Amino acid sequence: MKLAQTMLKALEAIASPSGLWTAVATFAVGVGVWAGLLASDLAAAGQPPAGTQPQEPSAAGDRRGAQPLRLAGSGSNVALLRETVAACQRAGQPLQVTVEPGIGSSGGLRALRDRAVEAALVSRAIAPAELASGELQAHYASVPVAFAGSGHSLANQDTAALLAALAAEPPQWPDGRPLVWALREPSDSGHRVLARELPPFVTAEARARARPAAQVYFHDRTLHAALLLSDASVGLVDASAVRAEGLPLHLFGWGTVQPDAASVASGAWPFVKPHSLVYPAAAADQLAPLLNCLRSSAAHDALRHFGAAPSLL
Repeated sequence: MKLAQTMLKALEAIASPSGLWTAVATFAVGVGVWAGLLASDLAAAGQPPAGTQPQEPSAAGDRRGAQPLRLAGSGSNVALLRETVAACQRAGQPLQVTVEPGIGSSGGLRALRDRAVEAALVSRAIAPAELASGELQAHYASVPVAFAGSGHSLANQDTAALLAALAAEPPQWPDGRPLVWALREPSDSGHRVLARELPPFVTAEARARARPAAQVYFHDRTLHAALLLSDASVGLVDASAVRAEGLPLHLFGWGTVQPDAASVASGAWPFVKPHSLVYPAAAADQLAPLLNCLRSSAAHDALRHFGAAPSLL
């Protein structure tokens, strides 16, 4: 509990919309402090970080001196892409990739244009006008967006019933306990997906934001920490990121449909957003090993395992 509270406070300190790029990009992309701490912790536990180059000799002996690809952007891409890259490495594919902690889709695009990274991670639709001259987009997965919570009584709960409860005054669980919506910022891509597809979501969200005690989180990690700290809270998450991080959160279904790879691929799950790489066309050869990984059966199996539908064939 103390660890989760400490993590929540530390992350909230850099989670304001005005300070996100300056605080996070400087440390996460330019200096890599968080990545270094994560690598140190995992190394102490006797295992390499998922999605990073293993320490044992690689099959790609002639690439050992090459610099790893640096990727940064949407936090919901991070764990999923690290696990997918690790699956390709286990399959013998020669990859050297560093996936930095999340700085948001827009932050990743800024980092790309500042040449701090080789590719940006984006978890929302990108209009052609948003792409700079010479930039390419590779849509590698479609992921389900779902409500989640940590209460053990939440398994098999339905999204429609939850929204009705969230719109009520006051919002309550069926047993009478207070129900708290841990909100993301209005521009969050997951919130936009449900607002576009589900009119009752718009009503419930407006009422939640108008409440004096409204809780708003500007980063995936802070939201996840808040949900783990309180079993009275629910929030909108990328289901694949929750699974890839191994978080003990229950995901809400849509009627009898669950947010998994099969329902996304079939179209049965209605709340979906894209995960993409954006990179300069001039760097296509440098990105080729990663793109080949994302087209492979090893990557597709990993993506499906975490509930995402592969898009690169």
